[in-house]
Amino acid sequence: MEVSIWDLMTFLWESALGFLNNRIDILGLNFTLWEFALGIVIVDLLLYAIFRALN
Repeated sequence: MEVSIWDLMTFLWESALGFLNNRIDILGLNFTLWEFALGIVIVDLLLYAIFRALN
């Protein structure tokens, strides 16, 4: 059985999508790992801009 690099990449991509679509339900909040990661990036950028403006 021969597996190409594209088959491996497709498998990894689909596995990552499946993992990131897991739902989290903590303290009444309901979101996916995609939404959590996006929220972390937005908060990080906002904090960077605020602290950069304070300097």
